[in-house]
Amino acid sequence: MSDKEEFGKIRQIVDSDEYPEERNFADKVVKKFNRTRNLFYIVIIAESFYLYQVGKLFPENIMLEFVIVIAIPVICFMYLGQRNAMRRELNRYIFRECRPDIAISRYLSFVSRIINKQVAWNAVQYNLGCALYRYGRIGKAHACLSLMQESCETANSMMLAEHLKLLIALYYKDYDTVISCAEEANTLYPKAVHNIWIKKIYGDMQRAGDYAKCCKNNDYAQASSILQNTNERPLDEVTRNYYLFLTARELHDFEKIETYRDYVRRHAGTTWYGQAVEDGFVPEDKPENYPGFYVASEKLNKPRKVDRSRFKYFLIGVLIALLLYFLPRLLW
Repeated sequence: MSDKEEFGKIRQIVDSDEYPEERNFADKVVKKFNRTRNLFYIVIIAESFYLYQVGKLFPENIMLEFVIVIAIPVICFMYLGQRNAMRRELNRYIFRECRPDIAISRYLSFVSRIINKQVAWNAVQYNLGCALYRYGRIGKAHACLSLMQESCETANSMMLAEHLKLLIALYYKDYDTVISCAEEANTLYPKAVHNIWIKKIYGDMQRAGDYAKCCKNNDYAQASSILQNTNERPLDEVTRNYYLFLTARELHDFEKIETYRDYVRRHAGTTWYGQAVEDGFVPEDKPENYPGFYVASEKLNKPRKVDRSRFKYFLIGVLIALLLYFLPRLLW
C-alpha cells in the first residue's frame, strides 16, 4: 500500500477540519527539517561519488579530501540536531504537555509534509492514537490501534501497539486486558531495541499491570501505594493523580478525593482527565471490535528483526551506491 493510501486511512479517522494545520510549525520546523535532510543527502551522495572516483575521474587533492572529512560530521551533526529539534516540538504536546489538540494538528501537518519521504506508519498510528486518546477521542484512538494490526512486525512496533491498547483498556477499567498487555510486553521487551521510549513505556506498562491486579482484587490501598512515585512530565503527573483519585474514591477517603480532583482540574489542560473527575462523567462506549489489536503467539515470540516496509529505503541506498561506483565506468 502506498504512503498516500496509508495517509488516506488516517484522514478517514481524523477530520482535518477539526484539527487545522499549524502553519507556523509546518513552515518553520518541518520545512527546515526537510531542507536540512535534503542537504544531508546531497552532501553525502556528492562526497561519496568523489571518494569513489578519486584517482579515476578526479585527481587526488589532499586539501579537498580534508574538507570532505570535516564536512561529513558537520552535516551529520546539523541533520541530527534538526531532527531532534523537530521531534521535541512534535512529542512535547503528545507525551509531555496536556494539550493533545495541538499535538494532533501538529502531527497531521508534519505527516502531510513528509508523505513522499520515509514514513514509519506504525509510529504515526501510535503517536496519533496516543494524542487522540489523551484528548478523549477514544473511538478514534482505537481506530488508529486497529490500523497497527497490519503495520506492526517488529518487537518495538508491537510494544507501541500494546501500550496504546493498554491505555484504552485502562480507560474502560478492563483490568484483564491491562494485565495481558503488561505480560505481552514482558515477552516482547527482551527482543526489542532498548531506546529511551521503549524503556519508559515498558516501565509504565508493568506499573499499570501491577495497578490492575490490585484493582481486580479490590486491594485499592495497595493500588494507591503503587502510584506514589512522582513523574517528571506534566501529562504523567495528571494521569497519576487521576488514578490516585479513583483509588481514593474506592477507599472513601474524601480528603484525598478532593486533593487529587483539584490537582487534575488545575493541570488537565485539554485532556479527558479534567472531565473524568467531575460527577456524572460517562465514558465512551466500547468500539465494536474492541480491543482492536491481537498478536499471535508465534509473532509474539519471534517478531521480525527489521520492518519489511523499510526494505525499500535500504534497496534505494544500495542502488545509489552501485550507480556512484559503476555509472562513470559505463559512460567512460
